[in-house]
Amino acid sequence: MIKYIFIYFVFITATSCISKTNLEYKKISQEKIVIDESGSLDLSNQRARIGDRYFIKSVFESVFGSKCDYNIFHRITNQMDYFGGGCDPYENSYNQNNEIEFKDSTCTGINNDQIGIGNTTPIREGYRIGLCEILVESELCLANALKKIHGVYNENGKMLSPTSDTLIQVFKLFYPFKNYSESTNKNLQKIVTSVSDTPLQNQWKVVLMSVCISPWWQIP
Repeated sequence: MIKYIFIYFVFITATSCISKTNLEYKKISQEKIVIDESGSLDLSNQRARIGDRYFIKSVFESVFGSKCDYNIFHRITNQMDYFGGGCDPYENSYNQNNEIEFKDSTCTGINNDQIGIGNTTPIREGYRIGLCEILVESELCLANALKKIHGVYNENGKMLSPTSDTLIQVFKLFYPFKNYSESTNKNLQKIVTSVSDTPLQNQWKVVLMSVCISPWWQIP
């Protein structure tokens, strides 16, 4: 069954979790990505068991690199109320001076019984989508992601436009075990076409952002 995922580039401005940046590329407004999906990720009714903060962190780091961990930490790892994920009991240990040994731990004073499974709430999605924007806008993080895609540059180091082959690779960064359908390819091609009059780096930002903000990759 084909699910239509409408990507509205909307941020929850009432919360502090969204960082405003000056985007150089066009907003992905009212575009859609079609993904073949037989499961039922219902963002409003919270029916799906989705990955916790450690899983989401691992995906972001695998795509954008561990050197981008500062923003990942503050917007994902440190938000256990929204992303869930248990704590190592040893992080609550005290040293010989009766002081908390790991003062920077996100688990200080937390009991694992108090931590539930992360839910698909608007605030959680605000943190996640906001982080996608921040990482795509970072020159370092963007470069780390593009290095993982074969065919972004030619033999002379010149950046090339996204192709069907490179779009598959972008998709696989977030969905390594999912089949890449023809419908998904067509819709990503439409997104590329919609920004074809912008600089090449712009086009790559839009492609990465489109797949990054899609919600399905949160299901382990």
